[in-house]
Formats: sequence, structure tokens, C-alpha cells
Amino acid sequence: MKNRRLWLRVAAGVLLVLLIILLYNTGKAHQVLPDNKTMTLAGIEYAPLAGVEVSVDGQPFKSLAANGRMISRVKGRHHKIELRYRDASGQEQTLVQKFLTPHREDIYLLSLPALAGESSEWVQPFHVGETD
Repeated sequence: MKNRRLWLRVAAGVLLVLLIILLYNTGKAHQVLPDNKTMTLAGIEYAPLAGVEVSVDGQPFKSLAANGRMISRVKGRHHKIELRYRDASGQEQTLVQKFLTPHREDIYLLSLPALAGESSEWVQPFHVGETD
């Protein structure tokens, strides 16, 4: 009888820990900063996009000027960004990309020019007080 009670308590404790981890992962909020400024990554310079509209996690599209930045608040780890912009030839392009926000940081910079240029480093942690 004591063994059964012990195992029930252990199982309840394990379930409680798993529930805490699940709620933390799904409820953790982040700020993402879609950024349309010139960025240099791995020696490649990415120029701002013309006529860009951005949507993060299905939020309404917002226009973002060259050298502009906006803020979006998101929950969880898995996100999706949608871009509508004009490429160098003036053609309208649409880009949809999924990304993860690890729990190490609260604010992430999303470089839209680097995303359009297919850089793998377009999501970067942002620390308040950094200079552009």
C-alpha cells in the first residue's frame, strides 16, 4: 500500500513538472523588432527594402519605411513572418518564413533585408542600449 501511494505521488510530481514546462513554453512572451535598415552580416551588406509591409503571427500588415523599425509582441516559441515588398526590378514579392525565438532573450531583431537576401542570420538577439 505504501509503495502504491509513493508511486502515485511521484507520478503526480512528474506530471506537475511537465505541466509547468508546457505552460512556460506556450506562454512566454517576446518582443520582435522587424527592422528595415541596412545590415551587414558575414561581410555581405543588405540594403533596405522598398515599399515593405510586414505581418508577424497573423497580425495585420503594417507598412515599414526604409530605415524603419517597428515592434510586435508575440507569445510562444514558434512564429511566422510575412513580407510584401518590391524587389530591385520593381516586382512585388511575397515572402513567408517561420522562425523560433529561444527563451534566452526577450527581444529579437528581425532584419527584413537579410531575410529577403536569404541570410540564415536574419533573427538576432537585441539588447537594449545597443547602438544601430
